[in-house]
Amino acid sequence: MAVGFSDLYVFNVFDPVSKNMLYSKYNFNFALYSSSRNLDSSLTKTQVFKLFLQENGTTYDKPYSLSPELIQFFTPITQEMITYINSIGVIHGNYMSFTNPGTYISDSGLVESQFDLVEYNDTKIRFIQDYTYTTSGSGMEFTKYNFDFNSYSNDFNIYGSKLFIFTDFVFRCIHLSDAIPDSFGYGLPDQFMKYFLNIDNLNEYLVSHGVTSNNLGVYKNPANIDWNSYAKINTDINTTDQVVAKNHYYMYGQFEIRYFNFLETLSVLKNSDLIINATANIYSSTGGTLSSGFLYSNNDGNIYLICCYHIISDSQNLNVLRASFGLSSNVNNVPSKTTTAEFRIIGYDIMSDIIVGLFDPTLPYNSTFNVDLSKYETVGLTSSYSLNNGESVFFIGNIGALGNNSLISGNVMNTNYFGTLSSTFEIGDPDSILLTSSSVSGLSGSPIWIGNPEATDQILTCVGMVNSKLRAANDVVTFTQGIQAKIMVNVINNIIGNWFYFTTNPKFSNNSILISYLLKISSQKSWLGTTCSYFSGSTSTAKFPVLSNLPYTGGLIIEDFILGLNLVQKSFIKDVMMLGEFSAIKLNTPLLNTKIYQRYIESSKSPIVIKSLSYFNGLTSEYNKFYIGRYGNQVSFGSFTYGFLPLLAAPLNIPDADSYLFAINSVYPQLIIEYYYFDGGKWVLETESVGGTDASNYSTYTDSYGNKFYQNNFVLPYILYPYFSTYEDGQLLVLGATNSAGAFVPVTAPKPPT
Repeated sequence: MAVGFSDLYVFNVFDPVSKNMLYSKYNFNFALYSSSRNLDSSLTKTQVFKLFLQENGTTYDKPYSLSPELIQFFTPITQEMITYINSIGVIHGNYMSFTNPGTYISDSGLVESQFDLVEYNDTKIRFIQDYTYTTSGSGMEFTKYNFDFNSYSNDFNIYGSKLFIFTDFVFRCIHLSDAIPDSFGYGLPDQFMKYFLNIDNLNEYLVSHGVTSNNLGVYKNPANIDWNSYAKINTDINTTDQVVAKNHYYMYGQFEIRYFNFLETLSVLKNSDLIINATANIYSSTGGTLSSGFLYSNNDGNIYLICCYHIISDSQNLNVLRASFGLSSNVNNVPSKTTTAEFRIIGYDIMSDIIVGLFDPTLPYNSTFNVDLSKYETVGLTSSYSLNNGESVFFIGNIGALGNNSLISGNVMNTNYFGTLSSTFEIGDPDSILLTSSSVSGLSGSPIWIGNPEATDQILTCVGMVNSKLRAANDVVTFTQGIQAKIMVNVINNIIGNWFYFTTNPKFSNNSILISYLLKISSQKSWLGTTCSYFSGSTSTAKFPVLSNLPYTGGLIIEDFILGLNLVQKSFIKDVMMLGEFSAIKLNTPLLNTKIYQRYIESSKSPIVIKSLSYFNGLTSEYNKFYIGRYGNQVSFGSFTYGFLPLLAAPLNIPDADSYLFAINSVYPQLIIEYYYFDGGKWVLETESVGGTDASNYSTYTDSYGNKFYQNNFVLPYILYPYFSTYEDGQLLVLGATNSAGAFVPVTAPKPPT
């Protein structure tokens, strides 16, 4: 036979004079009653007690009483029983909720143990009462907060904790209001309406502090009460013990107009909520829509904003970023804290499409509105997570004008994506992640996460940042590209380090215009001074038929060598005859004095194919031979661009060191290049060591305002930075390059200020 809450029984008789409890179901002698009535031994205690209540004539519309002839079936009541009844109350059904936590004791379990002193906690039974009722007549609210305990106690001869008294009232309502057993709601019989008081501002209290739900997805739930504040604000409780304060609230406080604080950290936050709490909504000057970003910490005590450079690349203001944040609580109808803050731009890297802002409380907007970001999450980046193809990822950002904080999921298509098969480049694209998810404007700047967005385990790993979308030619399907975290860590920390160097060095700190100029060269890149492409089968052989005989699959094709820059045409010079023009600047690229360049010239400019580069990779702290290409375990040229870092940065020790903008000498190791060249009949594999510390490996460049730079030839000259444009369809564009449609890309190179 199925049992439910309708099989729970209540019986509590008090002395009307002393108000002491005399009889209860807990001191009922089942054995004596059963034997005296010759009851079947197979009957349960619940069935026996039901027969007793029928014999006693117990009803729920009047006080409980006990016929004198039945007193013999009760043992003396104990203080333990009285304490238990006051702390547990009357367990009942028909709650104003369709569901309860899965940890709650089953109906049958409660019925089976209803005559035992079982110590339930609030994860097993409901302590919080959710009673609310209104009549269509007066519109008066009937709640646990305006219940007249004194009148009810006197009329029904019930005394003890308010939890016990109120749950006795609810139990009677259920049985007298024609409520369907185990259904939703209690009802309010007419005879009980008099037990409610008119209280001013009751509705306001219900909205602000009325705790009637045990749903952890609701802000006002017991798990989110700051019990320290409850004890501190309500001094009559006279305790500093949180457990005592909580028990008092369950037995008394939840029925009284008492004030307390809720925990500012919401009790249940999904991983997706944590991400939203770190995600920025940034107004993009490009397209006029919201774009994304995130708060970053490198444990130096500052808060940084990271986003994509291209979202503000055409902005007239490269000094300040404004971003908005909202605390996601996964709770409806509770206003959560939202904040708009301004960030001082401290550097950007066009090549990797990263911009860094520093939260500066002294900025006028932040100081005027007293902006505080301490409640928001910050993201840490890892360079050690080994991503796998097919792995699930998600990110949260803005899907254009359709909505913000949207969750996008997908799978990793390529853990090391580094450009289209047909593209040519001067520096390597940063190692990126290619994802199956569709991409739209507004997602740029969204951090990419490994983890379960629906879980609450806070196990999350940021593996990159969305920065562009990719679409195959003549295809409407788009994919998402994101820069890898290991590249981001390198670029961001360089930008941060350089900013504090600039702003604390008297040579720069008093010249705000110069500092603004230096923001674009905050993260140096390594290059070979060549125009390159990856060997990609038929695409490469169609362009260079001689490659059809190459005895190797893969590699980096050197298509041409850069000799200088044409300032008028804004393009690289690759023909020595053009270096004599008045508009030309000679560039001392690192391979011009090598056998590699000589082999190129002597073979009538047949392409050189680099097979491997051996060097110490600063991103991974390993010395290795890195096979460059797009096949097997070959790596990107971007691993050289971002990983071939100086072994030493020391003060510049030359006579006119002070005349240079940066009086720093970057010492680079030698680079061992393994390459194929065509000798007219066959491909020959050769190895050469390039670089060194002598003066021939360094060059001086001067911009149009007279700023002098002393740079290692492996370093991409700072004077070229204005000629690089932002990402378009996943490609970094440089002057003289073509976009995905094959059109020439004009770039206006702004003059750098002195």
